[in-house]
Amino acid sequence: MAVADGTYNMRFWLLTSPSIATTSAIWTESLTSTNKVQVTNGLFSIMLGSTTPLTGIDFNQTLYLGVEIGGTSTPTWDGEMSPRKILGAVPAAFEAKNAETFGGIATTSFLRSDQVDTASSLLTFTGGIISNASSTITDLTTLIATTTTLVINGESFTDLTGSGLTNSTNILTLTDSVPAPAS
Repeated sequence: MAVADGTYNMRFWLLTSPSIATTSAIWTESLTSTNKVQVTNGLFSIMLGSTTPLTGIDFNQTLYLGVEIGGTSTPTWDGEMSPRKILGAVPAAFEAKNAETFGGIATTSFLRSDQVDTASSLLTFTGGIISNASSTITDLTTLIATTTTLVINGESFTDLTGSGLTNSTNILTLTDSVPAPAS
C-alpha cells in the first residue's frame, strides 16, 4: 500500500558497498524542512545533488544508493530501506560531461559548429568544405604553395589573398580582389 500523498523528509547516501554502514558513505544528502520531497501515489522524483553537490564523487566505480524516509513533520527516521540500489551505467555520463580530454586531446582544442569559434593554427580539410546555405568568408588568405589550392568548378586557385570571398546560392564573389587561376 502506498504512503499518503505529501512532502516527506528523506536522506540519501552513495556507498561503495551494499553492506557498509551509512557513516562510511562517500556522499550524503538530507532533504528536510523546506527541501522535503513531494510523494504522490507512493512515487517521488528528485535530482540528487540539488542541495549537496556531487562534485568530487568518483563515478568510475560501483556505487550503491541508500534511502531513508523521515516522516512528514520533524524528521523521525525509520531506518534505511533495503536492499540498496546499485547505480547503473548512467552516472558515467556525469564523467563524460566533465571530461577534459576526448581521445587524449584536450576538449578546448576542438572547433565548435554551434558557436563562433577561432582556430589559431593550420587547418587541413581533406574532404573539402561544403556550405548548404549562403555564407561569407572574410579575410581568407592562403600562401602560394602546391598544397594550398581552392578548386572552383574544376579550376584551381592558389593565391587567394584579399578579403570578401562570398558564396551566395552557389555564386562565388570577391569584393576586394580577384584570385588568379593556377598556371
